[in-house]
Amino acid sequence: FWLKFFNLFLAMLWIRADVFEHSVVSLQQPIQEAQVVKVLESLKRRVVNPQTGATTGSVSKQHWFGEIARSQLIARDEALVLWNSFLRTVGPRAERGAESVELRQLAILLVCQLFRPSSTPARPAEATGYGVEMSAWAHQVPRSMQKGENEREIARDDAAILDFVKENIPLFLRACTLQLDNEVTEVALDEWEACGFMLEAGPTLAAASPSLSGATPMFEGQTVVSASDLQAWVRDTLIWNVTLYPPLTAFRPLAHPMACSDPAARCCVVFGRTNQTVLLDQKVHGPFKRLYIEACTNTTVYISSRVQAVHVSACKGVTVVALYVGNCVTVANCTVMSLHICTEYIRMENVEESYAHLWTRFPPALTGVCKGLTLGPFNVVNAQIAEALQAAGATLEQRECTTWGFPICPALAGEQSTEARDKVFKVLKPEAFHLLFFPDSIAGDLQRVSIFLPEVYAAVYAEKVGAIQEIQQMLHNLPPDASRQVIAAMDRRFQRWLVQSGRHHFVEQLAEAVGGTEVMEPPPVAADPSHSLVQSGH
Repeated sequence: FWLKFFNLFLAMLWIRADVFEHSVVSLQQPIQEAQVVKVLESLKRRVVNPQTGATTGSVSKQHWFGEIARSQLIARDEALVLWNSFLRTVGPRAERGAESVELRQLAILLVCQLFRPSSTPARPAEATGYGVEMSAWAHQVPRSMQKGENEREIARDDAAILDFVKENIPLFLRACTLQLDNEVTEVALDEWEACGFMLEAGPTLAAASPSLSGATPMFEGQTVVSASDLQAWVRDTLIWNVTLYPPLTAFRPLAHPMACSDPAARCCVVFGRTNQTVLLDQKVHGPFKRLYIEACTNTTVYISSRVQAVHVSACKGVTVVALYVGNCVTVANCTVMSLHICTEYIRMENVEESYAHLWTRFPPALTGVCKGLTLGPFNVVNAQIAEALQAAGATLEQRECTTWGFPICPALAGEQSTEARDKVFKVLKPEAFHLLFFPDSIAGDLQRVSIFLPEVYAAVYAEKVGAIQEIQQMLHNLPPDASRQVIAAMDRRFQRWLVQSGRHHFVEQLAEAVGGTEVMEPPPVAADPSHSLVQSGH
């Protein structure tokens, strides 16, 4: 008893929720355990040397698609979505040309695809000790996405994820040892380390040990442990890490973004915001790697610093502007969104009637039930983009500026008609393209655009720049009094439009976020032409 207590006290084991959330994909047809085992057995035979019995360790893209075609486990488009998701999951940043996944990690990721989200509302009180009334947020998502008349599961189901991993420990051990068709009796600790990208352990919730086996003295000095002892240890120590992955339902609507109290957690949560503008700056809110935007309505979120991963769910009428997300973005169960995101990879699941202006290295994935989407090129102008890219060691290349226009949509597999495709997504018409000026943008310098645009969009933008410059030149040629009167009239018209469209409060909040506590008031007359919105190019 005391030995067990000693080990439990010194070590805690938790699920890396960000990896789990980004890697689990909603498949058109759920797969079963027997199917997963059969596919993995075949992949194992492909990468094992028949003479020595040694495995090459990695499954190539060719091996993966060859086995999917043979087994017909899932459709090819779903296989491509999983493959891209796996590449983004097993490492902080997939190198170009990296077209292989370690076999044990691939096995663990495939086991995770057996997870089925709960069909009942989330159980935050049981999972974490926090609770919130689910029905309070039901109005924020379309009825087609609600699971009941009065209840909506808006948060990730922490309890369901925890239960799934605990119940499937034997299967995870078979995956990491590659003993797929036999009951595992012993586990080599170096094989157990294959779970290290999905599980973490440490003496505190904010400090993970370098290795899983090194987190507890129970394994000290051993190279092989009993599978039954390892399973018992996992079941006894596995918890939900409320420090690194705070329960989203624990956050009531607040006046400011909520960040974890422990800086080591590096997690920020924006939850339950309505009709607000949020400017996230790591200089103000502290460093964070992961951002959760949950259950927000008619809100704009600006992300000025580089982050590793962003997860958006159960939002309606929300605008997300991100200069650079280094790993991946997941948008799930949302409607009427406006996304302006530069990232390596984005997956949208059950997203309706939304705009997405993207730069991505991998093709976007549209999973679940997506409809009414409009895709266009990344359109954000900001002086910090170059800095964020340099910090991440990333570059935007001209040849990748059209990747966004070729999404992977498993629901359209085999569907050739334009009508069916248009119901899911359309490509933004060039004449509708516009730029979005992020706070702290370089005012007035319309020629300084630090993003690559597809040729047809670049031509439209050049025309718009030319039109604005003609107006500026016309104002410059007018007598000073006449110029001031024209500028004042245009500014008043713009202010009326802000009020009539309901956007004025966003401008006020943005002014507060950027400039401190001052609120932007509609100026009656522009005293100096150089202060005009028109004169500055906006």
